[in-house]
Amino acid sequence: MKKSVLMAALVAAVALVGYASSRYNSAGARTDWYYHSNGNVQLCICPGLYEYQPNQWPSNTWLYPNSYSGYYYLYESGIWVGTDSQGPLKVSESAHNGGEYHSVVELVMSDDAGWPDGVPLFADLDSDERCDDSNAGENGPIGIEVERHGYSFSAPPKDDFIGFQYKIYNLSGGYLANVYVSRFADFDLGGSGYDCTDDLVGFDQGRQMPYMYDEDGDPSGYISIICPQGTPLGSKAYVDTPDDDAGKFQYMQYSDWDVKQTPNDWRVMYNTGPYTSPVDSYITVAFVTVSGDDLADLQANADAAMDSYPGDTGTVNIVPSSVGRVKALYR
Repeated sequence: MKKSVLMAALVAAVALVGYASSRYNSAGARTDWYYHSNGNVQLCICPGLYEYQPNQWPSNTWLYPNSYSGYYYLYESGIWVGTDSQGPLKVSESAHNGGEYHSVVELVMSDDAGWPDGVPLFADLDSDERCDDSNAGENGPIGIEVERHGYSFSAPPKDDFIGFQYKIYNLSGGYLANVYVSRFADFDLGGSGYDCTDDLVGFDQGRQMPYMYDEDGDPSGYISIICPQGTPLGSKAYVDTPDDDAGKFQYMQYSDWDVKQTPNDWRVMYNTGPYTSPVDSYITVAFVTVSGDDLADLQANADAAMDSYPGDTGTVNIVPSSVGRVKALYR
């Protein structure tokens, strides 16, 4: 089991904050993952379009506030892309066990060497990676490449959220219809005892914002997902993830907005679509994860996140990275 009950002292002791660089831990050792840790929240991001804190339990993938007294709010998150327009339906997903995205332009941060020439900066700290779905298993790859551009700000009122803009390139050689893009998040609101089974799910209709909070207020903060670019469809709250593409695609087509007032170890999937994508075109979808001290603070931070979204930043080189090894250069 990935969930257990641990003492608050352990939670505080393993919190890694205050990095000198986004690729070095608190002991000064270089890691294979990065941190958006310049604001009031901290997020660990990994290759393969995936967010997760490796080699650490409890996983402090999302820390809020970003201090040694902060609490953990997220176990893992990532992106799913699915379509049924190629015969057998296909879903390409990011995950630490069997992730189906393969990095073709390596993950890099704007404060580290190797930031691609021509890729614009959205905020005070940015990340960028480009992956294909060549590792897709059950029904094979769709034939896409996905660029994940992350961004975070250092100062209020924009330091309580971290955003990701995804560009999904159709390199399949065919027309893609009925494409869905979903962001999943296994929010674990682990308080002083790291109990993640007492979480609740709410929904802000005006902001199309699913959010989660703890039943007994331990921790007292809130966390949510918003979609500043794309076609919001619905948000599914669930406990178990389907094993097959058919079950996953059914989740991605879910068009209601769930509210769960029975405490459980809930996960949330924010669905968008459907989209169409001609050959050698791309779809742009953006999601932002937002934290707040309470619901009113969460709503204010979500509004700041929407106001700060840079929008679609231009046309990206469509040449497959696996062929041209391009650095996702903007024209």
